[in-house]
Amino acid sequence: MRSPLSQQSQNSSESISQTLPALEVHDLSVAYNRIIALKPSSCSLPPAKMMAVAGPNGAGKSSFLKAILNIVKRQSGQVFVNGHAFNKPQLAATYNISYVPQRSLVDWLFPISVYGVVAMGLKKNKLFAPQNTKKITHQRILSAIEQVGMSQLAHRQIGELSGGQQQRVFFARALVSQPKLLLLDEPFNGIDAPTTDLLFQILSQHAKNNHTAVLCVHHNVNSLHKFDLVTLINQQIITSDTPQNALSPTNIKKTFGDQLKL
Repeated sequence: MRSPLSQQSQNSSESISQTLPALEVHDLSVAYNRIIALKPSSCSLPPAKMMAVAGPNGAGKSSFLKAILNIVKRQSGQVFVNGHAFNKPQLAATYNISYVPQRSLVDWLFPISVYGVVAMGLKKNKLFAPQNTKKITHQRILSAIEQVGMSQLAHRQIGELSGGQQQRVFFARALVSQPKLLLLDEPFNGIDAPTTDLLFQILSQHAKNNHTAVLCVHHNVNSLHKFDLVTLINQQIITSDTPQNALSPTNIKKTFGDQLKL
């Protein structure tokens, strides 16, 4: 199944590549044991753009992201990646999608090195095999590790790293395959300001240089203006627009009530 926008552009492959959103979400909803976590919500994300997803605790932000990946069951709705229906998590490698989960969901005691973690980002990527030699693969992994400033710790066990260092490694794992769609669940939570600034800069450069669309669940409302687009959620999408339009007093109140003022 193709998205409506893809069908409109089917007569021109060049037009499709230039105008088709990297991600389209139509009427996506989630429920746990019949309790609504996310009401039908829609938005789209163009290539080479960074979108922040923000809202109060329990607003459905992580459910929204996981429903896009179909890690949690969708109650309703459709998701399209580059015009193609995305219904199975197993298709993430085929569609060149990378995902960075919340740090709290990762088993940091698992016996694996920094190099091994980053290499995992290529093993399931069908677009980076089998034509690539071991030498090219090795160089690609080392380059990703260097990009996040972890070259000197490439053979260190992941459990021996600080929280910020661990997050750098997971960024390298997500970026090593040069994804076309990158989804991150609160990637800056619990890490220091210098590391946050570095990782944000890396994300921004990667999005521009590789035409990657980035969707990021973000907890710091004071830095939402740094993103190209902002989606505010409180049980449903309140708005999805540029920061200037999305962060209006009306939208902020609809999303956070009276508990937040920017």
